[in-house]
Amino acid sequence: MERNEKKKNKTDKTKNFVEDHGYFFERHEVTTEDGYILQVQRLLKRDNSSPIDASDNGKGLEITDTLEQPQPRRPAVLLVHGLLCRGESWCATENSLPNILLEKGYDCWLPSLRGTSGSRKHVELASNSKKYWDFSFHEMGVFDMPAITDYVLNITGNTNLSYIGHSMGCSVFCIFLSMHPEYCSKINVCVALAPSFYGKYIRSLLLKSTFPVGNYLGRSKYFRERPICKWTAYQCLRYLVPKSKKDRVAGWLIRISGEIMDINGGKGIEKKTYRTLSTELPNSTSMKLYCHGVQCFWTDKFRMYDYGKSKNEKIYGQSKPPEYQRGNILAPVATFSSTGDHLCPPPDVKRLSDELPNLIGYNCIEDEKFSHVDFVAGKNAPVLLYDSIIKTIAEYTSK
Repeated sequence: MERNEKKKNKTDKTKNFVEDHGYFFERHEVTTEDGYILQVQRLLKRDNSSPIDASDNGKGLEITDTLEQPQPRRPAVLLVHGLLCRGESWCATENSLPNILLEKGYDCWLPSLRGTSGSRKHVELASNSKKYWDFSFHEMGVFDMPAITDYVLNITGNTNLSYIGHSMGCSVFCIFLSMHPEYCSKINVCVALAPSFYGKYIRSLLLKSTFPVGNYLGRSKYFRERPICKWTAYQCLRYLVPKSKKDRVAGWLIRISGEIMDINGGKGIEKKTYRTLSTELPNSTSMKLYCHGVQCFWTDKFRMYDYGKSKNEKIYGQSKPPEYQRGNILAPVATFSSTGDHLCPPPDVKRLSDELPNLIGYNCIEDEKFSHVDFVAGKNAPVLLYDSIIKTIAEYTSK
């Protein structure tokens, strides 16, 4: 079992940040039906306990035996990250959503979906092979989420859990339940933060300018079966910037790149948070996943991957890819948007909300400074957003 090292890993600032504030990650590994090995972090509070590594513990039935105090059964919450993030990215601030939920008595699980750092293993494929990177968020919904959900419920002993997704994490959720409607009973509620589905009202001009290219490249097997963003901002500066200035420069890169892409306003996120995120972002994923998202934005339809007419007919039996069936998503869903989110603006989120058969609430934050990234790392998120999330989860976990 892996315990805390005395010497901190300077390249993992989120882990250090979490531990400095009295928490720690318990690492688990989950193997999907198609052979991908995913890392799932369980956030725990340090009560004279040490972090452990449960990745080789089979189904993990005896994990709690390693903690000094028996852990009572608590409501489980699964927090699923967005594009170019990983599970730990949720914990970049002192008042992060997982920290607050943990203090409220919830059992927080932070999965890193396939292709991200920590989840680049497979039972057969090497992570540098093209076949390994032949996935999009479709496979995350079809394979990753059933395996992770079953694992968390098995470990905790609960019959259902709450799901919180940010951006792409919401897309994964909808694919998950549209393709596996039998799992609706295992989700007591879903909180969808800035769900990324439609692109009609996207206000980021630079991002929109990449859509034609991404839509075209997505048809090419040569381009789509490749990784993107293999290095974080901090790793990119490894040999370019003195160690004494690397934190500051890496944080600046994250802030400036986010402002250029119009996904964060800069003012709602503290400088120290950008520095913490510099070892998290951008995180690796596949080119195919990016192209799939672009296809949905470009066509303004939430549908399966478009391989081109001839291959579509072989795979789907029709010239165009089928749309995901929102009617299968019977779990209760609450959606949240912000007027300051230029990537997933309120009109696009409202359109999705109207299509969900069991919508329990559409919420819009009226704040032009509350950007797409603020949902996870904004300094005002606890007041503007997290209180509402906790009330929603509390209502449906008590039923």
